[in-house]
Amino acid sequence: MKALVPMTRVEWRFDPDRLVSAWLAAWNAGVPAQRRRHLAACWRADAVFADPTTRLQGLAALDQYIDAVRRGGIAMRFELAAPPDRHHGRVRFDWRLLDGAAGLRLDGCSFGEVGADGRFTQLVAFFDGAAEPLAWRGGGPAAVDALRRPAR
Repeated sequence: MKALVPMTRVEWRFDPDRLVSAWLAAWNAGVPAQRRRHLAACWRADAVFADPTTRLQGLAALDQYIDAVRRGGIAMRFELAAPPDRHHGRVRFDWRLLDGAAGLRLDGCSFGEVGADGRFTQLVAFFDGAAEPLAWRGGGPAAVDALRRPAR
């Protein structure tokens, strides 16, 4: 059995509130230059993102994915549903996706690993109650189709 290793200062250096705020701001930014600025603050160039509809790697791929979702013809806004939790260089947070009329479209949670520079190296999102139906649709921009259904 391996001995327990105490946490180093590097593993606790990130601010989960700032990190998650930048992440949600990137998804909410309507202007590509603003989105890229927020992504640069929270996302490493080689980081991996996965949700029930896609898996991708890199800043450019994530930027394109967010752009495709945002161009899906619906007004949308992500908001934090509860303060983020962190430990051992990881963060977990609950979020909501609202339509333009503040109607709930989707609840979810995300789990991320954070590098020594305080930015995500990996982030996995889960869609509460919608993971299988979205995954069956083939992923990627097909997620936009699922989001077009009437708000709950």
